[in-house]
Amino acid sequence: HPIGAGKIASMGSGSLPAIKAFLQGSQYFRRTQWDSAAAAFKEAVTLDSTFGIAYLHLSQALGWSQGTGNAEGIAANLRAGQLVRPGLSPHDSLMMTAAGHYAKGGFNGSNRSPAELHAAIATVRAATEQYPNDPEAWYWLGDMRYHNDYTLSEREALSLFDHSIQADSDFAPAYIHAIELAYRN
Repeated sequence: HPIGAGKIASMGSGSLPAIKAFLQGSQYFRRTQWDSAAAAFKEAVTLDSTFGIAYLHLSQALGWSQGTGNAEGIAANLRAGQLVRPGLSPHDSLMMTAAGHYAKGGFNGSNRSPAELHAAIATVRAATEQYPNDPEAWYWLGDMRYHNDYTLSEREALSLFDHSIQADSDFAPAYIHAIELAYRN
C-alpha cells in the first residue's frame, strides 16, 4: 500500500559514493578501527567537500588514531561547524555546531577558549537532552568533559559513558574510557 509523503532531513550529501564511504567509516568507528575509519571518512569528504557530518566523524577518528588536538582533527571539526545549514537533521546540526565550538575552544594549543569549550559542551549536552537514546551524543559529552572539564568527577564521567553504553552496547568507543574509569574505582 502507498506510504504517505514524509519529510526527511538530509545526511548532508547528495553523493552516493560519499555516503557509502561515510557509512563504511561509521562501521569502522563503531568497532574502534580508527585508521580504517579515518581513511573512509577522508574518502567521504574528498568525494563531497561539503559533507559536514563526515568531517565531524573524521575528527573523532583522527583524535583516536593521531592524538587529541592534532591539527587535521581540529581542522575537520572546524569545517564541520562551518557546514551547518538548513536541511540537515536537528541532531546533526547540534553535533556539527558543537564540533565547530570545540575546534575553537578545545585542544587547540595557545588558542584555547573557555567560552567556546563551554559552548561545545552545552551544545552536545543539548543533544543528549533532545536525543536521550543517542550513544554518540553521550559518548561525545563524556569525552569532551573527560578531557577538558577539571571539575568532572571520575564517577560522573563514568556515568556519561555508561549512558552511551546503555543506549547502544555495540558502540565500542564508549567502552574505552569507561573501562579505564571503572578500573580506577
